[in-house]
Amino acid sequence: MSAGRYWREVYVGVPIDGVLVEGFIDLLYESAEGLVVVDYKTDALRAEESIEVALERYAPQGAAYALAVARALGRPVARCTFLFLTPGGAVERDLPDLPGAVNDVARRVAG
Repeated sequence: MSAGRYWREVYVGVPIDGVLVEGFIDLLYESAEGLVVVDYKTDALRAEESIEVALERYAPQGAAYALAVARALGRPVARCTFLFLTPGGAVERDLPDLPGAVNDVARRVAG
């Protein structure tokens, strides 16, 4: 199986309902299922915070990236994953309910 195309440190910016949604995506790649957004998280988790709580905190960012990529390229994003880089090793978590999270961000932008 051959690897799909990939891009690192991808700037994306699109106007949505008069608001510029922009950011830098750490890694964007093509998989058999479609485009995948990957965001590395290297900040230390707060003492009371688990990776699942951090995932909730970062969900709007990942959804905004997925929304911007989909609008800019006219292609849906199949997955958005966060890679938490911890002293114990990397921990990968997908954004659950990506379509719902993207719709929520689109509603906020339209606001």
